[in-house]
Amino acid sequence: MAAIAIDRMMGYRIVSNLSIVSWVFSPSNVEQYHISDRPWEILRNALNKTYNRISDLRKGVVSAEKSVQRAIEASTKAQADLESAEALVEAADTEEQQSEAEAKLKHCKAAAEKMKEEESSAQESLEAKDALLSRALQESEVLFTTLYKSFSDVLMKHLSGDLTEKQEDGLEPDHRDPMAIDSEEPSVMDAEDDERRNQRFAKSNGLDSESERHWCRCTLGHVRALTRQYATEIWPHIEKLDADVFTEAVHPSIIKAVYSALQRPLS
Repeated sequence: MAAIAIDRMMGYRIVSNLSIVSWVFSPSNVEQYHISDRPWEILRNALNKTYNRISDLRKGVVSAEKSVQRAIEASTKAQADLESAEALVEAADTEEQQSEAEAKLKHCKAAAEKMKEEESSAQESLEAKDALLSRALQESEVLFTTLYKSFSDVLMKHLSGDLTEKQEDGLEPDHRDPMAIDSEEPSVMDAEDDERRNQRFAKSNGLDSESERHWCRCTLGHVRALTRQYATEIWPHIEKLDADVFTEAVHPSIIKAVYSALQRPLS
């Protein structure tokens, strides 16, 4: 019910997509990423609304461009008819021909003026739709920048020092030979350090290491899925994202998830 209500409010522009992103990344929701689909459903609905609106605006611009082209062609034809009518008036020899030519000229003038007005109206409509599309694309850039910045912020808290190397290895499928044996056993000190870090993390977050790994895998999976789904909308903003989000400070696992979904090489 909450997802439906929020979806309707966004449809009526009562709630903005940025407000929804902010809500999805609130602490209470972040804790549920690995056990509840509700935040992801609401986030997807918000992204879908944004995507559909931009798609509709693009279609509107294409339609307006066609209308302008038709109006230009009609105006050009009307102007040609007007020039022909003016030539007939000049070439009229009798009063009857003069009267007919002037009547035609009057009609052609009215038609030419009407076509010119329609051309001007079509141009104004195109400019208005272009402006709406430009604004929507700017909002989309802010949306995706905010989205990935939020993903980076919440993931970095879990993929940083509090997460041991063993936990990081657990984020991706292990392709090593299950029968392989490490050449060196971990030292007792390393094992104790790992245990202390796990205990600190569990105490501060209320999660054990397995839950933490599950949370990270789940969240990174959603990052990858959302990126793949909206790749065509993300690519136009990639320079902005590279500059503001996908920097060297971001954990490699986040970069890998995004780049793989975009089919973008890491190097």
